[in-house]
Amino acid sequence: MPAQELEGRAATTALRPCDQQPSRPRAAQAAAAAPLFENYAKKYGMTWTEGLGVDVNAADFTAQCVKFKQSGAEAIYIASGATELPRMARDCARQQYFPIYLSGDGGLAQDALIKDPNIKGQYAAIYSFPYMANSTPATKEWQVAMKKYAPKVLKGNVRQPATQIWTAAKAMEAAAQKMTATDPTPQDVVNALYQFKDEDLGGLAPQPITFTAGSESNPHISCYFTMQTKNHKISSPSGMTPECVRQT
Repeated sequence: MPAQELEGRAATTALRPCDQQPSRPRAAQAAAAAPLFENYAKKYGMTWTEGLGVDVNAADFTAQCVKFKQSGAEAIYIASGATELPRMARDCARQQYFPIYLSGDGGLAQDALIKDPNIKGQYAAIYSFPYMANSTPATKEWQVAMKKYAPKVLKGNVRQPATQIWTAAKAMEAAAQKMTATDPTPQDVVNALYQFKDEDLGGLAPQPITFTAGSESNPHISCYFTMQTKNHKISSPSGMTPECVRQT
């Protein structure tokens, strides 16, 4: 569902910062990040319920599932590599609890997660275009190239991460077109990138990119594409039309 729909429903959201090591101190540090997520949830119209730091190597997540279910959380954001998602979904399903699992990348495109009977829905904000997109000249080029040179990738578990590599390659291609040196140096590449002014790489980037020489930082990317799994089927709700975080 688009971000606006989440906001409109005032969705109850549980964001769970996780530790990637078994040590309890690190888990506590992860839990300490909860207030940051809570503030953003409230800022964008969602109801915060709980933030928990846990050991991603734990064998059982029943206690967390029960707590989230009792709090009325409709969605859970896992702030880790999500390797524990199948185990968490299993333990939540045992409680007849099937939240939407949120993520900030395309990991949800893995076949094992799509087919997992315990996962009824996932939703992700991604900064590279959806791998199944085929509606623009830029995405048609991607589809033709992948089907010809890397059909196994397009059908495998890295199909969505592969769009990041493709987008980076297209950025390099755009930069190369701005270089005149026959034997370009790394600085020539940097200088070419500094010529990017509202560059969207044919729509592959979720928002126009501008790099400014001498700037300590560049504008934050606040737009994204979306992907979701529902009833064990994957799709891109907004297609090649990006969603953008409301600036307030």
